[in-house]
Amino acid sequence: MGLFKKELEAEGEHKIETVEPEIPADANWHYCVEKASESVAENDVIRAVKLWTEAVDRYSEDTPKLLTKLRGDIYDVLVRKMVEGALAGQLIPGQMVAEIDLKGVQKHEDVWRPLLCTDIFYFAKEQLDKQPGPAATTYLYVSGAYGIVGYLRYCSDLKEALDKCREAASLGMAAARQCKEYPRGYAGHINPKIGSNFCLIITTYFKKLGDKLEMATADLSYEEIQRIKAYRTENRGDRMAHLYNSLQMLMNMGTTGRMKSKKRMAVVNQEMDAFIAEFMDTGETPAEGSESSE
Repeated sequence: MGLFKKELEAEGEHKIETVEPEIPADANWHYCVEKASESVAENDVIRAVKLWTEAVDRYSEDTPKLLTKLRGDIYDVLVRKMVEGALAGQLIPGQMVAEIDLKGVQKHEDVWRPLLCTDIFYFAKEQLDKQPGPAATTYLYVSGAYGIVGYLRYCSDLKEALDKCREAASLGMAAARQCKEYPRGYAGHINPKIGSNFCLIITTYFKKLGDKLEMATADLSYEEIQRIKAYRTENRGDRMAHLYNSLQMLMNMGTTGRMKSKKRMAVVNQEMDAFIAEFMDTGETPAEGSESSE
């Protein structure tokens, strides 16, 4: 049985679907925050993320003070839910948190810093060794790692994207080792071996994507990387489809014991290459680094 069998079934092979919240056109940001709090109370973090995104979009105060507080409040809720979810075998939608960040950066620029999706990853990193068993370790790591997936959706800096992949892979290795170190009588429904193996699947994802980013940028000059960054800052684009497709395929391969399938791995490579090609495409020249490394 796959580690996240219930989640895979409930979300349509890990696809997250939710009903869009109904928000009056004239509602202010306070209304959205209030409704987000209600969603959190109902344990619907996905809906809360959508409402928080609207709140950031509709923020209209003359001072950034309340916006900074809002960001802090959202972060506090997310990390609390991460800890609760790790113990209960649930994930927070870290990949969706990037939608709040995107709106924050577009509307409020440097006021919206640091990014929530990277901050939840670093929270997972700080709290990893405090977990009581392999289940909590695995779920906390994956929730944090999904934050990095979210970061990669709209990231404009190729080098930073590479660095974040390396960090996520490194933490995955640490999580996998930690899972195996738990003695008999561990807390949770996931045994050390299964938890370790799943952390390694996510680690493989980030390591492979990082390797491809490294190869794609190896021959680029500083000026070329900055030109891509400038273009992508103005034209973010959502590259989630390729990230989602490659991650889902790797997860399915890992949980079904088909990690050595060349046909399936070819799909992973194809999707990752497409992600990088879109990232590097400035609309002026053909995107480089889009060939498979295997």
